[in-house]
Amino acid sequence: MEIEQKQLKNVFIFIVLTVIFSLVSCRHIHKVKTLNWEPLHSSHRCSFQQPQIQLLNSDQGQLLYQQEIQHQNKRIIGATSTARPITKDTSILLVAMGLKSSGGYAVKVRDITHSDSVLKVQADWITPSPDSMTTSALTSPCEMVVIKHNFTQQQLDGLVVEIWDTKGRKVL
Repeated sequence: MEIEQKQLKNVFIFIVLTVIFSLVSCRHIHKVKTLNWEPLHSSHRCSFQQPQIQLLNSDQGQLLYQQEIQHQNKRIIGATSTARPITKDTSILLVAMGLKSSGGYAVKVRDITHSDSVLKVQADWITPSPDSMTTSALTSPCEMVVIKHNFTQQQLDGLVVEIWDTKGRKVL
């Protein structure tokens, strides 16, 4: 009888320790980290015709950024903007709304968090109200930001990037 009680006690201790270890492991795995970032480029007339999200390493991001600056310079007579250098320990995030039939649209990144394989971007996703007066010109709003975190190519390949508006709705 005493041996059975001792075995039951050992089984109970084993189960409790397993549950505690599982909870601690899960909490570590799902830890959400707020990433530091800064604006890089924002425009209402970007070259991106389709709504999209791109997360790029510093080399790919520098190339995309330079192409966007060249696009901006072609649109404005006498413009000579140059792309600022991007450090190797960063990543570039592009958020583009795509081609819109009028003004009044804008995107503005507010917060970026990372957990496991998800990068969650909170942004103002502004659309004009149906009764507002807007310019009748084609626009294509976008914003590029520098994330002060160097994702490896393997991390980039496995990462899901989500855009959520400030009202808690998933946008892209």
